[in-house]
Amino acid sequence: MNLAEELPKKTRKKVNGHAIVAIGASAGGLEAIHSFFDSMPESINCSFVIIQHLSPDHKSLLVELVGRHTHMHVLEARHQASIKANCVYIIPNNKFLTILNGKLMLSDKPPAKAPNNAIDVFLYSLAEDRKEDAIAIILSGTGTDGTKGIEAIKDAGGFVMVQDPSTAKFDGMPNSAINTGIADLILPPTEMPAELVTYLNEPALLSTASGITDAQLEEIFALIHHHNGHDFHYYKTPTLIRRISRRMVQKKITSVDAYLDLLRSDSEECTQLGKDFLIGVTKFFRDSEAWEMLKEKVIPEIIEKKDDEEMIQVWVSACSTGEEAYSMAIAIDQALEKMNRKLDVKIFATDLDKVHIEIASHGYYSNDIEKDVSTQILERYFTKVDNGYIVNPRIRKQIVFARHNITKDPPFIKKDIVTCRNMLIYMNPVLQQKVYAILLFSTRLEGYLFLGSSEHANYLKSNVAEVSAKWKIFRKVTDGKSMSFTLNSFEKRRESPLKTTKLYDKEPPVRHGNIWEEFEQVLSEDLHCSAFYIDHNFEIKKAIGNYSKVLSLPNRDFKFQLLQMIPAENSTLIGAEIKRAWRNKQKIHLRSIRFQRDNDVSYFNIVIKPPVGSHLENLTLITIVENFNETKANLKANTRPEDSKSIDEYVASLQDELQETKYNLQLALEDQETTNEELQSSNEELLSANEELQSSNEELQSVNEELHTLNTEHQLKIKELL
Repeated sequence: MNLAEELPKKTRKKVNGHAIVAIGASAGGLEAIHSFFDSMPESINCSFVIIQHLSPDHKSLLVELVGRHTHMHVLEARHQASIKANCVYIIPNNKFLTILNGKLMLSDKPPAKAPNNAIDVFLYSLAEDRKEDAIAIILSGTGTDGTKGIEAIKDAGGFVMVQDPSTAKFDGMPNSAINTGIADLILPPTEMPAELVTYLNEPALLSTASGITDAQLEEIFALIHHHNGHDFHYYKTPTLIRRISRRMVQKKITSVDAYLDLLRSDSEECTQLGKDFLIGVTKFFRDSEAWEMLKEKVIPEIIEKKDDEEMIQVWVSACSTGEEAYSMAIAIDQALEKMNRKLDVKIFATDLDKVHIEIASHGYYSNDIEKDVSTQILERYFTKVDNGYIVNPRIRKQIVFARHNITKDPPFIKKDIVTCRNMLIYMNPVLQQKVYAILLFSTRLEGYLFLGSSEHANYLKSNVAEVSAKWKIFRKVTDGKSMSFTLNSFEKRRESPLKTTKLYDKEPPVRHGNIWEEFEQVLSEDLHCSAFYIDHNFEIKKAIGNYSKVLSLPNRDFKFQLLQMIPAENSTLIGAEIKRAWRNKQKIHLRSIRFQRDNDVSYFNIVIKPPVGSHLENLTLITIVENFNETKANLKANTRPEDSKSIDEYVASLQDELQETKYNLQLALEDQETTNEELQSSNEELLSANEELQSSNEELQSVNEELHTLNTEHQLKIKELL
């Protein structure tokens, strides 16, 4: 089957028949701009807008200097000027420049001295105005201006090129842009024009590049899964094919077979394609009206219902680089202060992308957040550092960041708020239904779901009440059994990724013989049966069934580790029996094991089945079924297995390990105290010096950029006059 018919007709929307390219530069950028235009072909039929950090106190010579390196007409941008083909527009000094409906708009910069973010300002407007046809180029400069802007460009489906830092006079801006992981190409300025021409001709190549068959797409997904561990079978096919086509065009490959050969031989290309599939963009308090609704109607109600010893628990799924998780922590903290309450807060923030989790864990954000976060919040919840802000430790400690695949890993349970914003729009209906079921399952009764404004939660209607239809805030009003799910049944139903949209129509087709699905439902809901695959580190790899009575999330060392998630009084016993099963390579039955969660006491039969040979990647199956019939009298006699020798051995080994750990810890503490005393005196001196330098550093950096640009312009003008 050929997939070209599944893609919408691709025609690049142009203003007056030409494309618009934004070039952002700062210190050292003039040389890069000259090199760029020196390599530009004579007929490219597009326009350029140059956003350069300029001194507000001196008239720029940039128009004249750039004009000597291009055949195009170079002029200073004027307010409400229509952009014309084969023209280069230069931002005036002391102005912000944006674009609206193909016209340039000028506005005054604020009088207060602050880091220059003119590039981000223009790129945001370009992404909004041009959508997937926005093009951005980041050249030499210091600081981070342009980093957030290119994220907006990529979120809109646009194209981003960044100067190779090794060729930049100042590599701050290029490195910051590259660290986002979303740059399409990283090149010297002299090579950018040729790639730009290739990209502008992309629509003509897409018809060839998108001729992907089912088998080819399946192999691409398999290769990405092998290298990245990510499964994209149930993401929207046209969106993924466009991403694949973009990568093929960038690699100058027009044959799908040739691109598959590249993926088979180049693991880095597989990794990059997987990253392109996972582009994530976020910001602090995104959709401010939605957050106001959350602060006014949702969070106060949760706080009112909590006793002083209880905890507020939140799951922020698809957290990207962490802005939403920190926004949630700040919003809850503000509400607690306003209501004069002191409650513990624990926020679990998860994402599939390891790089995003690392960024979020550091809690460092550039000065660009100043336009999203009020001054009062910045002063209270952030600490100013060079070129950015760090989240205060008190807020950071409330959040646990972890990698998590929402479609495969065990979900969280009994959360007061669960968020999943603007991720589901990239999934097809089959995967959407599963994720909605997981989100609902994770939300406690009377808890809240906070979704993205573009998502349509039709699957949830029978289980939730609307708090805000516009901002997709819902309150869970039923136990959600009608949306029961298992993590493995989804895998069994996998079909061709191009045919899955037919599985869920308004009136599902009548099917016979679904005895396995009904059997699963009875096991999970009625018999309280659950099962897990664990590896030799006791880490849960797959799970199925109703495990709410058996597992709970650990308070520390956030991992899906079985012995940390079961009650402490059971972990020693079950751990010892699992090791005995491994040692003897025999199945073990444990009967009527007592589990207590809060005041709820239940008894379970457990079967431990170790792996045989090398099948199932050496995973051990743990099956747990509730025992409804045992009387308490019989239970006392049967709680402990007959063979207690292995338990005693396990306890003895734990005691030896503990003793050795205590000894090593004592040695480490003594060394630490000695080192700490030596460092403390010097640290105090450095802190005082750092405070003095930090306040002047930002102003000096901004002035230095402007002076460097002005100096370069003057030097070039002097050479011409000589």
